[in-house]
Amino acid sequence: MTPAPTIDGRRAGRRLALFVALVFATVGIYLPYWPLWLADRGLDEPAIGLLLALGVSMRVLVGPLLARAADRRGAHARLLGLLSLGVLLGYIAHLAATTFTALVVLALVCGAFWAAIMPICDSLVLLHAGVHDLDYGRIRRWGSVAFLVTTLSAGFILRGRSPSLVLWLILTPLALMVVAAPLLPSPPRSDRRAAPRPISALLRLPWLVIFCGASALVYASHGVLYGFATIHWRSLGISEDRIGLLWTSGVLAEIALFSVGARLLTRLRPLQLALLAALASVVRWLGLATVTAFAGLLALQSLHALSFGAIHLAAMAYLHRSLPPESSATAQSLFAAATSGLGFAGGFFAAGALYGRHGGDAYLTMAALAGAAALILVVVDRRWPAPRLES
Repeated sequence: MTPAPTIDGRRAGRRLALFVALVFATVGIYLPYWPLWLADRGLDEPAIGLLLALGVSMRVLVGPLLARAADRRGAHARLLGLLSLGVLLGYIAHLAATTFTALVVLALVCGAFWAAIMPICDSLVLLHAGVHDLDYGRIRRWGSVAFLVTTLSAGFILRGRSPSLVLWLILTPLALMVVAAPLLPSPPRSDRRAAPRPISALLRLPWLVIFCGASALVYASHGVLYGFATIHWRSLGISEDRIGLLWTSGVLAEIALFSVGARLLTRLRPLQLALLAALASVVRWLGLATVTAFAGLLALQSLHALSFGAIHLAAMAYLHRSLPPESSATAQSLFAAATSGLGFAGGFFAAGALYGRHGGDAYLTMAALAGAAALILVVVDRRWPAPRLES
């Protein structure tokens, strides 16, 4: 199978990095500050948790179908452009949303369009990395840089201003995604391309299902952080600009991890790195349940490099090494469906109920979820350390 790339590696890498950066620029505003926008509309913690959960649940229902369409047609860039436009229009519609029912509908609509954006993008990066000798981690780190810049900038912009401004901040990178999508390279073509495997065939692989389930628990354990950390830190008297620093300190550590990711994976197997991520999550959530001083919170936030960055890097390496390229986007979407879909949805839903009753102690439940994930990953590493499904 001889690759026939249609674009040189350096240009492909730059365009992929740009789109990844814009995706995470959006996420860098949404995750920390969207709950503030919802709270400003008079919603309580359970309602906010429900809306967040509904949005990410669409990654389970819609994501794999869209990603398999990308694998079958090889139209990754075109599909990413259409999906980006759908998300943009969905958030513009929030300007006219005045009822909880309208917010529920828009959460589902925006979640459906967003569902496959990151899996298809990850797949495209990994496919070009294999052909052009690109480093996935070095491209992905630009997403972390963009997350850092937008989170910190939004914190300063919002200080002393109405949370209603959050929506306008989100619309900016979304509009740029629509513009940047047509510039993305097509998947590298080959002389002979096998048909992508059906979703049902991938779901019959026990190692894939169990690994995704363990990873979903790690993602779910971030529910309190992503859903209510900003609200919790504000209750401790921490200002918006310092909250922005708390979010960005974790991303700085994540950038460092992605910069050395390729070297790290020469020393650790992907499943070993995933186990390290789960254990670091336990430490992080136990700390956030008890620490209230800004300096201590800043130190704990640096564990984001492991609790989130390492599990993502480990999963990308594990799936890329174990599955054929023609099923790349589908496999990425199944992982996203389990983790940022079921995992985040369950985590957000639980976080809404737990934080409303227990405040910061809700992190203790998150630590238990991460601990369970660590135990499962030990089993996966013993049974399936390096599976390989050939074309």
